[in-house]
Amino acid sequence: MLQPRQLAGRGNKFPRTTQQLPHYLLLAGILLFALAQLQAPAHAEEASPIATSTVFWETFQLVASTNAVSDFAPRPTLRQAPNGQLMLSFNKALDVSQGIQKPYYSVYNRANRSWSNAQPIYSGGTSQRYVTFAFDNASMAHAVWLEREDVYYAARSGWPTTARKLSTVSETLVDPPAIAIGANGVIHVVWAQGVNSQTVFYTFSADGGANWSSPDPLTPAADDTYSPAVAATDDGSVHVVWGKATLDPPPSRYELYYAKGTAQGTGYNWTTALNISADRTTAVRPALMASGNALHLAFASYAFEDERFIHYAHYRRYSSGNWTPLVTINSDRGVSVNTSYPTYLTTALTVCGGDVHLYYHGAPPGQTSEQIWAASSSDAWQSLSPVTALGTRYIDPTLACNNGNLAIAVDRVTLDNNVHDIYWGSQENRVLLPLISSR
Repeated sequence: MLQPRQLAGRGNKFPRTTQQLPHYLLLAGILLFALAQLQAPAHAEEASPIATSTVFWETFQLVASTNAVSDFAPRPTLRQAPNGQLMLSFNKALDVSQGIQKPYYSVYNRANRSWSNAQPIYSGGTSQRYVTFAFDNASMAHAVWLEREDVYYAARSGWPTTARKLSTVSETLVDPPAIAIGANGVIHVVWAQGVNSQTVFYTFSADGGANWSSPDPLTPAADDTYSPAVAATDDGSVHVVWGKATLDPPPSRYELYYAKGTAQGTGYNWTTALNISADRTTAVRPALMASGNALHLAFASYAFEDERFIHYAHYRRYSSGNWTPLVTINSDRGVSVNTSYPTYLTTALTVCGGDVHLYYHGAPPGQTSEQIWAASSSDAWQSLSPVTALGTRYIDPTLACNNGNLAIAVDRVTLDNNVHDIYWGSQENRVLLPLISSR
């Protein structure tokens, strides 16, 4: 069995005595600590390897109460527009007894460092869920969500009264849609839908959402697919990753596949699907993002160890037609997740300050409440740090680069009543102290 690393460090809130110190004394202490580190003998770290992290957040701020309980998870999405505006989307429960949810959004005010009151993305229809969005080059937000078994879309210019159905066939099984917008302004949307098995569908709009292509099946009808993710690179290509379940013959396998679409005529020409989950046969929840012409992929896998399911986070990079070898972020620190919601570990990616940041949620051994964990390419994924303290459930992280500062939004679940609320934090709003983690 894999043995987790033992952590030694402080929680995500500083002791009260530290908070009461004058700013100049606190800054002086930090400078003295940094100077001591610079003057330390070079062989000290070699003798006792440590990982120094500054990803602990001093505090999280409440953005919105979602009234959500149990399966009514808000599923937040945090994004920064080209003009610097931060926006957060999430699902809000309006009537729990009737199962009614609506998609909402909030905008960040940099002047007073506060979020606007939550406003509806769409107020029509009956109940919507799994909202997410992306910005185009003009900083216009474009959102997609599910209503019953259909996929809907709306540009912010039409919120909250206008929406368009993208799916053409209503089926009993449908996975949440994903959206990406290329540097050329093309909007790409994918989802998985089917009756006995699901097919990945793809559609695009080249005119800002006014007109859409007919949904194109990217996978054979015989494949049972799930959780598609999409990204668009600066060269105009579109990239899709999805999961494929193979149940027969046993043992069951859950693997990730990748295809690249290149513009051709009035549509896209797709490459043959490529298995990119390496030797992982329980791969789920892919997260995909583009940075220039490079792709960054994160996903989760799980194993049954010591009579419980243990979850792991993985990372791969795609550049110049090739995928890098798989990196398991928490290879010696597997985590568990709550059995009610969500069932799997959820990852989040962003590029900020020239580094790739990967966050995920999970409970360390012996604990039942998930924490948010962080890793970065800045040290070749060698250190791993908790972002939140134990005792409160934090799940479904989402990341953005906030004018050069890393920003995060999370779903905080109150343990006694299972209510979900959206909290956020940003590097520009925090004071950093070093966290020492043994390896």
